Amino acid sequence: MNDGDVVMRSCDGVHLKVHKLILHMHSEVFPGEGITSSDDIVHLTEDSSTLELLFQYMYGQPQPDLHSVDFKQLANLAEAAEKYRVSPAMEICKMFMRDSASSWPINILGYAVRHGYKDLCMEVAPKTLGISAEHALIGLGPTYFVSWTLYRDHWVQASLDAHRPPPSGILHKGGIQECELWDPFALSVINDIGRDIEVLMQISQVFERNHEKLQDCWHCRLRAQVWQEEIRRRIAGLPTFPL
Repeated sequence: MNDGDVVMRSCDGVHLKVHKLILHMHSEVFPGEGITSSDDIVHLTEDSSTLELLFQYMYGQPQPDLHSVDFKQLANLAEAAEKYRVSPAMEICKMFMRDSASSWPINILGYAVRHGYKDLCMEVAPKTLGISAEHALIGLGPTYFVSWTLYRDHWVQASLDAHRPPPSGILHKGGIQECELWDPFALSVINDIGRDIEVLMQISQVFERNHEKLQDCWHCRLRAQVWQEEIRRRIAGLPTFPL
């Protein structure tokens, strides 16, 4: 790229020579938003390491190994690829961003909603439920923070409702509502659900862990099954993150 016919100046002051023809062939919108030009030097808002990675997707050379870059660099590259519409980089970055969802869920959600990736948004949004509002605001920005708050509120209410078991629909022997096995079981389930909203996504495991407390009381087991199904139906009916 040293014999290029245009000079790009990164935000950290590094000059990179590239070919205009290559840029126009591989970028749908280059030079794009956020660029000013003076004295034949094009000023970009990205840093040099991000631009060097991005330009590798435009030239006939081996693509960079994104396994070796840290998440901040990956996120910067993903945003640059979207900004300049460099299709090969967009696709590979989306794949690597998806793979980072477990470690950086709120950042990946922000990336997904900004660029309209509905499938990725639906996949990663539930992973953000345990994140604090402060971190969500930083990761999403004010535009999407409100949407996240409303989305999370539905899960908060579902979690509160999950703490309330259904009434006993069948009387035990002797006409009693419940036997001595129910309260320890119900308290254990409620304790396992706790305040962690994300536990609702593993609600089946919560009930499985505690079923033995009901021993062979089929009345209580039936009631527990109804409780579990009510929670599962409630979760299935929750709205997805709005795009």
